[in-house]
Amino acid sequence: MLEKLKILLSQKQQEKIQEKIKKTPYPTKSRFHYITFKYAYDGVKWAFITQPNFKIHLFILSMILLLSTYLGLKNMISAVEVLVVLLISAIVLTAEMINTALEALSDEVANGEYKEFIRIAKDASSGAVLMSTIFAVIIGTVIYLPKILVLFNVF
Repeated sequence: MLEKLKILLSQKQQEKIQEKIKKTPYPTKSRFHYITFKYAYDGVKWAFITQPNFKIHLFILSMILLLSTYLGLKNMISAVEVLVVLLISAIVLTAEMINTALEALSDEVANGEYKEFIRIAKDASSGAVLMSTIFAVIIGTVIYLPKILVLFNVF
């Protein structure tokens, strides 16, 4: 397969690819893990700085963690319920970051022009964030609402 690809590429194209490979940002193998974690951190930082929805999701996660800690101290919530909430929260944050990445890539590819398939891709990735958020709200409501009602003596 690789040999067929090499045959299809011209010598000049192969040289460009080799130059790009040589310019990868990983100067030594021992620094590879440090650098990849740095890039991952930069990605999270970028999402936090540029994406208002990411900030909202993080704020809500903080409030949920405070509520979980309080309910946990009162023995009103189980560890499994906390883990389920953390898992769904991680899914929402991950979907938001994937959406951010796809939007940035799409904007670069579109180069300022309107392209229907890019609009569809961006809408679909935003829809994925919306769906994960809706399910997170449903799960959070099922887990927390009865406990909050008991806490305020509604029952």
